[in-house]
Amino acid sequence: MARTRGGRSSSHSGTPVVRDLREDHPGPDDRSILYMQANHRSEDVWRRQDTGVPIRFRQHVFWSLDARVRHYVIQAGFYGITQIGNIKLDNGLLTALVERWRRETHTFHFRVGEMTITLKDVAILLGLRVDGPVVTGTGIYDWDDVMLRLLGRVALSTEREGASLSLSWLVLHFGENNPPIDDAPEEVLQQYARAYILAMFGSILFPATTGDSIPLIFLPLLADLRQTSMYSWGGAVLACLYRNLCRGCMGSARTIGGCGLLLQLWSWERLHVCRPGMRTLDPPAGLPDEPPRPLGASWRGNRTYRRSPRQVLIFARDELDQQEPHQVQWMPYTAARLMDAPVVCIGGSRVWRAVVPLICFEMIELHCPDRVMRQFGITQHARI
Repeated sequence: MARTRGGRSSSHSGTPVVRDLREDHPGPDDRSILYMQANHRSEDVWRRQDTGVPIRFRQHVFWSLDARVRHYVIQAGFYGITQIGNIKLDNGLLTALVERWRRETHTFHFRVGEMTITLKDVAILLGLRVDGPVVTGTGIYDWDDVMLRLLGRVALSTEREGASLSLSWLVLHFGENNPPIDDAPEEVLQQYARAYILAMFGSILFPATTGDSIPLIFLPLLADLRQTSMYSWGGAVLACLYRNLCRGCMGSARTIGGCGLLLQLWSWERLHVCRPGMRTLDPPAGLPDEPPRPLGASWRGNRTYRRSPRQVLIFARDELDQQEPHQVQWMPYTAARLMDAPVVCIGGSRVWRAVVPLICFEMIELHCPDRVMRQFGITQHARI
C-alpha cells in the first residue's frame, strides 16, 4: 500500500478511508465517543472485507407541473425543490460520505475535523422552512375517507399497502399524462397539488429504502395548503436523513433512504470531491407568483467525474483520505449569493445553531451544530 502525506496510507487500490479515524481511535477499554466502531461499515472497509458496491439512493421522480397547479405548490412551500431540478445522484460519492458518518455524534469525521448537515444547509439549499410546528401527528385514520377528501379518489387495495400509497399510482392518476380538465375547480387543482407534493415526499424528501411506497401519514398535513407551509419541513427532512445515515453507516446496507439530494448538494457546496461546475442562477421566469430559487438550484450541472459508481467510490475515498484544509469550504453561503435568495432561506436563522431534537413523526434525531461551529464562522472549542 502506497504511503502519502504525513505517513498515512493511500487508498488508490480502494482500501479505505478510515485510516485517520483509526489512528485516533482508542481501544475498547478506553473512553471513546466512537464506541460503535466495531459495527461501523468503515471497519469492513479497513479490513478489506467490504464488497466495494456503492449504496443505492432513491432517484427522483419528477413530472411537468401543470401551470394551474403550480400556485398551490408555491403556497404550500415546496416549489423550491422543483426549481432545483432533476439532479442525478452520485452513489459512489454518497457512499464515501456515509462511511464517514458517525452515529454517535451525527457528524462526518474528516481529516480536517467534524462537519455535518445543519438546519442552515436545509433552509438555504432546499428552500424549506426550518422553524415552526414540528411534522408529526396521529396515524389513526380511515385512509379511504382521507384519500377521497384530499385526493378526490381512492387507491385500490392492490395499489396500496396499509397506510402506504404507491408512487406509481400517483403518477398514473395525477402525472403529466393525466392533467386536470380545462375548467377544473380550485378543489381539484389542490388535489393535484397534494398528489405532486406526496410524490416529492416519496422520491426526494422522505424516500424509503426500497420500492415506491409513500406513507399516507403526511397527507392530512396537506389538507390546508396555507397551513402546510407553516410546518418545519426542513427539520423533518433533516431528521429523516440523519436517521437513514445512522442506519446506513452501520453494517452492510445496500440501499439507503432519506434525502440524498440534500446530502449531495451539501457535499458539492463544502467539499472538492466530484464537484461539478456551479452555474449562475438565472432570474425567475417571470411567471405569476414565481419565487426566487434556493441556492441548491446553482448545482444543476451533471457530474464531472464520469466513471462507474465503483470507480467513483474508490476515487472519493482516496480524496477524502488525503483531504487538505484548503479544500474545505466552511462557509460557502456568502452574502452575495444570499442576496436574491427566497426569504425562507434565511427566515429561520434564529434556530440554525440550536441544539434541539429534529422530529418527523416517529423519527427523533439530535441536531448538533455545537460540534461544527466553524460552519457558522465561530471558533470550535474542544468537544468530547
